[in-house]
Amino acid sequence: MPAGSTTVPVADWFAGWKDRLRARLPHLLAFLLFYAAAVALQWAGGAYQAEFGANTDEAAHYVTGLMVRDYIAALAPEQPMDYARNYYLHYPKVALGHWPPVFYVVQSLWTLPFSAARPSLLLLMAALTALVAGSLYGVLRVQFPAPAAVAAGLLMVSLPLAQELGRAVMAETLTAVLVFQAVLWFGRYLDRPGWKPAAWFGLWSSLAILTKGTGFALALVPGISVLASGQFRLLKRFSFWLPALVVLALCGPWYFWVPGAQHESVSRFGHLWFRLSSLTHTPWNWVQVVGVALAPLVALGLLKWFLDLVRKREIGGIWTAAAALLASLAIFRFLIHAAADLRHQILAVPALLMFLAAGMAWVLAWGSPGRVPARIKTVVLALALGGLVWWHTYQTPRKPRYGYAEVASELVARPELRNSVLLVSSDALGEGMLISEVAMREKRPGHIVLRASKMLFRSSWTGEEYRPLYQTPAELLRFLEDTPVGILVIDLSAPLQQHQRLLLEVVNSHPERWKLLASYPQGAGRPEAWRQVRVYRLAGHEGRPVGKIRMDLRSRINTFAEN
Repeated sequence: MPAGSTTVPVADWFAGWKDRLRARLPHLLAFLLFYAAAVALQWAGGAYQAEFGANTDEAAHYVTGLMVRDYIAALAPEQPMDYARNYYLHYPKVALGHWPPVFYVVQSLWTLPFSAARPSLLLLMAALTALVAGSLYGVLRVQFPAPAAVAAGLLMVSLPLAQELGRAVMAETLTAVLVFQAVLWFGRYLDRPGWKPAAWFGLWSSLAILTKGTGFALALVPGISVLASGQFRLLKRFSFWLPALVVLALCGPWYFWVPGAQHESVSRFGHLWFRLSSLTHTPWNWVQVVGVALAPLVALGLLKWFLDLVRKREIGGIWTAAAALLASLAIFRFLIHAAADLRHQILAVPALLMFLAAGMAWVLAWGSPGRVPARIKTVVLALALGGLVWWHTYQTPRKPRYGYAEVASELVARPELRNSVLLVSSDALGEGMLISEVAMREKRPGHIVLRASKMLFRSSWTGEEYRPLYQTPAELLRFLEDTPVGILVIDLSAPLQQHQRLLLEVVNSHPERWKLLASYPQGAGRPEAWRQVRVYRLAGHEGRPVGKIRMDLRSRINTFAEN
């Protein structure tokens, strides 16, 4: 080999690769364990048999991800706005603009090689849950024995909030993955300041912010960390300010220039607010998330971190960054109304469990100073966390089924209804479930699915200021037949509003035109959550061209915003 050469021999390269693999193997095995646990809990909770109805947002997340996937799969067949308008006309649950794009890009990267069916999306959500637990394992494994770190990861997967979000297609779990990665990289920056960890913190923060606006809570982490650790010299470094430049460069174009990125729902509910009661809401939410029995241990872990800080003991930067994240989330919750939902606290869970492990270890050290071997302490810690995992597992609430999957399956399976326009009249949850179930089952774009909440009445984004667009059965019948709406899906479960009463009056007074196609639930033994749904068919609508459908696209698709 020539003098001065830096070439690595092949044998040495393979030896180094094997060493790296051997070092990473425990982390890989832990991830697979967490993944298997997340999938098992999804199955136990009935997620694979239930519609996307855990939240009114779930169907919108699914349909939006489906639109992005189909656009990529079709190799961008037309201008994005034109494609979105047409997609919204068929499946009016597109929400790009109301939420940023990263979650839908991740969905597309997953569903393109696999599929857009329900099991595929749930496996993606299980993988995201396992990633959070795996990152937590990696942090705790440095300071605690492996069994305790594994038990903490399983506890993360089994927490009721993690289960609830893990069996639903929601953006919060991905946001938690990205936020925790950002915190870990800033912790590394506190330990060894430099441009590399700072840039990674900026990148992960940008991805979190471009997944959901709650990622902006990371903005306070650097300042709180410096204030807590006393490393004010970092303020003089360019690397400290580098993440802000990265976030501005990556997130600025979306939040400032993309039409509809500032949706009216965010401007209305995301404003600054100051309520003294919110100072106690966040700690109480954390108690709800981890459980009343575990909350004191989290408090003890935070107390130990604070005492070590005051006594100027060596503290890993990751622990300071994690504490800063909790403080930042509490401040964010105090200032921003939109952060008030309990599900947003999933961002705090990994940090809370870090301090839970620290608090539990501190208690064990108190109770047996030098008398009990470390191995026994490890077993006690692992068994305690394992018992909590077992308790959460057997307390798993099932995700309800509403019957819309069966309604959509029967409608899509009928070849004579292939080109029929559907109108669904339900609440926001029911309308979203039917739209997502139809879109999942057919070659897209297929049916045009209209929402009664958009076509038959107007209201504010919150559902207030209800104003029906048709006052008499004759006016409504004219609209239905002129479109023509070939299939009516009417949910009778909720209290009937004026437009629904008019729909029922139309079909009941014209039985020669509107035939009852099916009524759900069919058969006995259906779960209580099933909706009472009737499906009507307009006789002779088959083969008729679709008329002009008047839809408020200016405020919906032109801004990519629809909930």
